Amino acid sequence: MMTKEELRERLQALDVEYKNKKKTLLIEYAQSNNPYKVGDIIQDHIGKARIEGIDGIYPLIDGTACMVYKCVNLTVKGEINKREPKRKVYQTNIKNE
Repeated sequence: MMTKEELRERLQALDVEYKNKKKTLLIEYAQSNNPYKVGDIIQDHIGKARIEGIDGIYPLIDGTACMVYKCVNLTVKGEINKREPKRKVYQTNIKNE
C-alpha cells in the first residue's frame, strides 16, 4: 500500500525529471537553430555587435527557445562602443540582411 507522502514524493520526482528533460530539449532546439558562431557580426534593432560567446537560451512564449549572445557593441564605423562596450543580443531580434 502506498501512502500519500510516497505519492507526493514520486510525483515530485516525476515533475523534476520532466522539467530537466524539457530544458534539455529546449537547449537542443535552440542550438540546432543557431546559424551564428563566435566572431560573427550581427545586427538587431539597437545596432551591430560581434559575438563573443553564448550566454544561454531564452524560452519563448510559443514554447520554443532562442539563443542569447554575449557581444561586443559596435558603432556605425565598426569600432567598439565606448559608452556601452558589451551587451546581450537575443537571436529573435537579429535582422536578416
